[in-house]
Amino acid sequence: MQAIMTINRSGTIGRARLLARLALALAAALALGFGLGHVIAPGSQAQQPIVRFVPVTVNGDQPSGAPSHRELW
Repeated sequence: MQAIMTINRSGTIGRARLLARLALALAAALALGFGLGHVIAPGSQAQQPIVRFVPVTVNGDQPSGAPSHRELW
């Protein structure tokens, strides 16, 4: 006795193709979103250094009113 089996694989192949397309679309959307986010997002604000000019005499004496070493740092 022989049994004949037929397998309908068209539904399985179609479902696999659909899932592959959805995965590719999701990956492309994520890549595009991250790319646009990095281009559009404002950069971090860099803190500007504080420059202080300290008057120093030639002979090394500190003038009156000059900041101390602790105030400079």
